Amino acid sequence: MWLPSKKIAEFLTFESVFIVLSVILFSLLVYQFLKYRLTAERKYLIQDLYKNLFRHLLSFIIAFALYQTLGLRNLDPLAESIQGIIGLACMISGSLVFIKASRILLFEYLFMTSLKIAVPVLLVNIFSLILSATIAGFFATYLFNMRLASLLAGSAILSVILGLALQETLGNLFSGIALQFDKPFEIDDWVEINNAGQKIIGKVYEITWRATLLIGLGDEIHTVPNRVLAQSQVTNFAAKDRPFLRRLTLRLELGANPESIRTLILGAFKQKIEGVLEHPVPDIFLVELTESWQEYRLIYYIQLYGSQIEIGDRVLRRCVEILNQNRIALAHTQVTVTHSNARPV
Repeated sequence: MWLPSKKIAEFLTFESVFIVLSVILFSLLVYQFLKYRLTAERKYLIQDLYKNLFRHLLSFIIAFALYQTLGLRNLDPLAESIQGIIGLACMISGSLVFIKASRILLFEYLFMTSLKIAVPVLLVNIFSLILSATIAGFFATYLFNMRLASLLAGSAILSVILGLALQETLGNLFSGIALQFDKPFEIDDWVEINNAGQKIIGKVYEITWRATLLIGLGDEIHTVPNRVLAQSQVTNFAAKDRPFLRRLTLRLELGANPESIRTLILGAFKQKIEGVLEHPVPDIFLVELTESWQEYRLIYYIQLYGSQIEIGDRVLRRCVEILNQNRIALAHTQVTVTHSNARPV
């Protein structure tokens, strides 16, 4: 028989099942401790992972019970082969349960250490991949006596071919890993990506194997390959410990008194404008004076970068209202046309 029944029987013991169940129980205890501090979105994610875990756990328990039941009887060669297949399937199912439980534990650990900062799924996926490869390698060595070192050394040509075929995919993967170590941004940060003159502004939603997903100011989704992102200039607007500075330019008629304008505009901010911070205090400056207009630069601060359009609309409406109430007009563009009587030669 090609399946090592004795080794499968040595591995599929009640002690192995106890280890798997212990990991699940520990993750449940951590979740009970943590769930009152989690956001609704994170609770939904963990609960969804548990639903998937329990489905696999049910399959594992059924396979293990069937395997143990068959082991209590004297089997003919065909039945023994079927038992070996069920045992191998049980080992694979148990391994999946262990990996999924470990994945939940890692999520819980990351959530515990970053209660207010979102965590990238890429880190959990890399952990799951490494754990899966380790378990698969252990089974190949334990059950089938495969020498993985020799196998890997003998597949150098295949590795080169796969490397060339998956060059872009691997480039995106390792670029994503590098971004996790460099940490130019985190989930929910507002960033500007500048690559070859093309700019993309958005909030970081997720970092996957291949790309980073950004949600723009208009709720559009930008998918930026990690490889491109690693080669781009990244500006991070997510200053969690300081507000965002916004500017508004006003061109007014020359007859308006600069000191009166300053008093009127700043007085408008004494009445609370939703989204505008009271500290630092807004300010206004006369920045340019021409024959046609005087230009002012209003500076104010906000906390929510993604709401800058709505907040800017409120600020502009308040300024227009104040100017109209005090009969201060916006400057008109003046065009001077001169007529020449000179004839071309």
